[in-house]
Amino acid sequence: MLRATEGLNMAKVRHSGTSIPAPTRGWNAKDDMGSMRRDEAIILDNLMPHSSYVALRGGYQPQADNLPGAVESMLPWSGASSRCLFVVSAGEIHDCTNGNSSGALVSGLASSRWQHVNYKGRLFIANGVDAPMDYDGTSWNTTAWSGEGLITTHLIGVNLFQQRLFFVEKESAAVWYADAGAVSGVMNRFDLASYAPNGGYLQAMGTWTRDGGDGLDDFAVFLMSEGDVLIYQGSNPNDATSWSLVGIYRLGAPIGRRCVMRYGSDLIVITQDGYLPLSKVLSGSRSGEALSDRIQGALSVAIRNSASRFGWQALHYPAGNYLLFNVPQASGRYEQHIFNMTTGAWCRFTGQNGICWAVFEDRLYFGAQNGVLYRADYGTHDDGQDIVTDGRTSFQYLGGRSSTKRFTMMRPLLSSDANLPVSLTLDTDFGENPPAPAISSPNQAEGAAWDSEQWDTATWGGAMQIRGQWQSCLGIGYCVSVRLRTATANQNVRWHALDVQFEKGQGL
Repeated sequence: MLRATEGLNMAKVRHSGTSIPAPTRGWNAKDDMGSMRRDEAIILDNLMPHSSYVALRGGYQPQADNLPGAVESMLPWSGASSRCLFVVSAGEIHDCTNGNSSGALVSGLASSRWQHVNYKGRLFIANGVDAPMDYDGTSWNTTAWSGEGLITTHLIGVNLFQQRLFFVEKESAAVWYADAGAVSGVMNRFDLASYAPNGGYLQAMGTWTRDGGDGLDDFAVFLMSEGDVLIYQGSNPNDATSWSLVGIYRLGAPIGRRCVMRYGSDLIVITQDGYLPLSKVLSGSRSGEALSDRIQGALSVAIRNSASRFGWQALHYPAGNYLLFNVPQASGRYEQHIFNMTTGAWCRFTGQNGICWAVFEDRLYFGAQNGVLYRADYGTHDDGQDIVTDGRTSFQYLGGRSSTKRFTMMRPLLSSDANLPVSLTLDTDFGENPPAPAISSPNQAEGAAWDSEQWDTATWGGAMQIRGQWQSCLGIGYCVSVRLRTATANQNVRWHALDVQFEKGQGL
């Protein structure tokens, strides 16, 4: 048992108090724990960092629950006067715009993993197994493409560049492109093999612009499986006077067919090096330029364990003011790495096992293995279950690095609008105790035992306001970290700060 005076020079003791800020700078999975900032977190799960507080993420609820199998693709279509949200499940295409499907619009597909693009009021899709299709605003049809040597079932990706549709050919370094403005007809093949110094096949294509619009300064970006990035400018690959190679650059190998996201005037690419803005490629550097630099330690582990798994995807969610990166895990689970576009802070979302994600009419959706389409960032619970949060502050040398402290009291300052049990665990000197379990908000929590460096649990209730209740604790060391956990299905939560009281011993 830890004794009150153990490890502490009591010849001279001073009582002190201070406040630890909420980790608004976000999740840091890169730096050593001894060099992290006070407003960073070692763990930040289901807690979104904002400029002055950290908030519980939104929940999710079913949009459609009568689909035949795992939802592996979502295909938003936007017409002149109407919009549809199509999903692909167990080889069938369903319209889930208004909720449950009324029946399959297309069936008998060999694969449910489609890539898509909207063009001229149509939705074009390809998956590398079935013939490419398009939706014309009324019905789904097999698109009538032809070309010398073209095998339409080998077309696996689709992109729009300079008013032309480009289709990525599976297991090949080639791309097929249509005439400008064409939605069917003859396509030509453009082989990139002789321009890719490291070989491999064409993984994906994107359109990149420096000014954020569509114009003559746009670039066609071809991402090869071995990491070569071929950038072209022009309007017609069949005309040397209007098509030129801008440069060949080197990245880590791209991950998945859905590895490219257009964001403002840039492209973000999921690679073995992390989440990279394409604008950084032109600097010629592969290191220190990743958007994911601050979470690179955790991301590297995920890539090492799951790079070959289906589900990697990058998505821009404007209404939530964040970028979402879907990361497959073992045993059919998924997590999301979340980047706050305003503050540049990261966190991680767990408990949302989305295979694929889409934004439709400014709303966020994900499709799951259980055959359900969910609306995310909606409500305060996960389909009736608690949202479990887990936040661990950086280690902090309160009162100086040269003296030991005995930590005696602490209160978390949170805003909540209902009863909220809060479980806290106290760690000192870079140690890590087993975390106190997150207790569901309807239940009254039991206090933790003293002398275990684990906090009691407080329950608060009432209107949405800042609440704080002092708790007794016991821990001795030079520095301290606190782990805060909650589980709630019925309220909003904001984390503002942690107040700490301690007795400071004489420097050793």
